[in-house]
Amino acid sequence: MITQIRIIAVIKTISQIFNLFRKPCSALMMKSFMFFIALWLINTNLFAQERLSLQDAISIALKNNYDIKLVNNEVAIAKNNVNLGNAGILPVVAGTFNTGGSRQNTVQTQSTGTQRIVDGARSTNMAYGVGLDWTIFDGFTMFANYDRLKALEQQGKIVAKGQILTTISDVINAYYNVVKQQQLVFLLQIIRSVCIVINLGG
Repeated sequence: MITQIRIIAVIKTISQIFNLFRKPCSALMMKSFMFFIALWLINTNLFAQERLSLQDAISIALKNNYDIKLVNNEVAIAKNNVNLGNAGILPVVAGTFNTGGSRQNTVQTQSTGTQRIVDGARSTNMAYGVGLDWTIFDGFTMFANYDRLKALEQQGKIVAKGQILTTISDVINAYYNVVKQQQLVFLLQIIRSVCIVINLGG
């Protein structure tokens, strides 16, 4: 299919360029021109496997396009967010644990005048607890949140497909633009060579 499209494009390009040189060129030049074109088409078919194919160009672009990588990451995040907990349907269990301590130096003077000195007196405290919070009914808001999360996941997948299609379209346009430019350069070289041959023969 790609070869057929390429040949059709070459034929159209040949026709456009040849119309520009139809008047100054003779019948011998026309034959020489078509001969060179035939050789070029044969050479293109023989060595096409050595060139970058359209499928390879698309594969490279899809693999290395950062926009696609970012979109795929967003899709993965949206998929991970689709769960009953984020929607508020499941209960929330919270645990707390606190610990603390202190070290003090004290000097106590008794009524008799004696002093009691304590260095490095330590004290510790610890507190913990568990809490359960569960909203049984909130006017179907939790179910709406769950549907919203699923919709965001689907939206992300659509955006990812759109980015992939855009990338493929850009690669195809760039690929065939380069092919066309290469064909134009090659054909102009052929025309110049044929004209030189005709002038030498005349």
